[in-house]
Amino acid sequence: MAKEFYQLIRSFGGLSLEYSSISESDFAESSGTAYTPPERGDYRRITGSREIQLLSDAPGVIETFQTSASGDLFLPANTVADNTNDAGNGRLFFVKNSGTQDLGIKDYLGNSLQVMPADTVVIAVGNEANNWDIYFKADDIYFDNSILNWPISEDTVQKAIEYTYSNATGNIKPRFTLTLINNGTVSNNQWITFSELTPDVWIQFPLDCEIKEFTFDNSRSNTSFDLEFYKNSTVGAPYRTLSIVTTQYGYYSGWSDSFNAGDRLRIRYTDQGVNASDLVCVLYCVARV
Repeated sequence: MAKEFYQLIRSFGGLSLEYSSISESDFAESSGTAYTPPERGDYRRITGSREIQLLSDAPGVIETFQTSASGDLFLPANTVADNTNDAGNGRLFFVKNSGTQDLGIKDYLGNSLQVMPADTVVIAVGNEANNWDIYFKADDIYFDNSILNWPISEDTVQKAIEYTYSNATGNIKPRFTLTLINNGTVSNNQWITFSELTPDVWIQFPLDCEIKEFTFDNSRSNTSFDLEFYKNSTVGAPYRTLSIVTTQYGYYSGWSDSFNAGDRLRIRYTDQGVNASDLVCVLYCVARV
């Protein structure tokens, strides 16, 4: 029995539990008869392929060593009347998969409770609902990383949790948007802000951030105009000029316009053709935290 497995068992108060190993030859044995509780004994092969059924005298510590293919371990009956119950409330099993293939944990009816990859441990506890609670360490639970492709060293839930935490406190930044609306026809040299009713109001940033993307739309299909972006002052040239040519809507990305908490922004509209009407602009920002 592996030292780590032994230490896990000892951490539960030094419980006195007997140990049994289930080998590859046990899984590969010829099929046996169906399990009908109650049944004395430790364990035996039952009818399905590579299926082992634990019986009423099964020890509390089970270690499996299946190598040629996966196998299934069926826990004792725990959902029948007392006189045919091979487990009972509070029955405790420590199960370690020391094989090289998956081990399925099932109840005696064949319902899947857990799939254990190689070199993992579960604790199965009979509960008051006459069923089983399965406890699995987070660093033993498989995490499907095929879609996210996170740069984690192992595809386990524990590594995914650690990666999520480290990025949430470091590299993953909160995003927010600022929506600017101008109802009606936009006039030359008009300031674009939260509303055409507040033309003298600046856009002020409450935290360090960057403008990363920008979108706009209006009610006319062939508008042409410039948007001039000013930071903290409208004296001098704008730090960015966006030219819109004969179109109704558009989007822009790849920006890194940096602002500190307290910085302010103004956007001036200048005519270059057909005036925009009912103009809506959205700034997409990422906080620097």
